[in-house]
Amino acid sequence: MYDIKRSIGTFPQRKRGGLVSSILDNPELQAAIEAQETSAYVLRHMLDRLIAERPWSDMPAATRTACLHRIVGESDSQTELCQRLDAFIGAGNYEVRWKDIEPNNQVLLETQMIVKALGGLVAKSGALVSVNTSDDVY
Repeated sequence: MYDIKRSIGTFPQRKRGGLVSSILDNPELQAAIEAQETSAYVLRHMLDRLIAERPWSDMPAATRTACLHRIVGESDSQTELCQRLDAFIGAGNYEVRWKDIEPNNQVLLETQMIVKALGGLVAKSGALVSVNTSDDVY
């Protein structure tokens, strides 16, 4: 598995007047994102079955995390995500924070890339997502 913590020190430093080189071009970050996407692809069918057949309350924490990644990753909007979470977790048992990414905002694009590389929740639309439940914060 790719070790993103090992390459944190390779991120470019910001200087007055702009970024020395873009985080978006960082090859280690690209490799970490690719590793996350490969893992998600391998788990996709198993997670779809778990989401359909197993109640949220019967899942261990690691399985809930993987299922939430799948649900968020397939959602295009906050409304769609909330509908899926209502069916999966139960209405009112969670709180969603949704931040759409503006295509011209370099800082948000860099943040999105880092969140993806670290395995955070990123929607199909590219939005950054946080889900709080009574059990955990994702």
